[in-house]
Amino acid sequence: ETPVALPSRNEVTEDAPRGTAQE
Repeated sequence: ETPVALPSRNEVTEDAPRGTAQE
């Protein structure tokens, strides 16, 4: 998991596709 994906997933829970794409 990249450091950018962690905060993104936590802050933007509605943007699931974003967090998953970064992972």
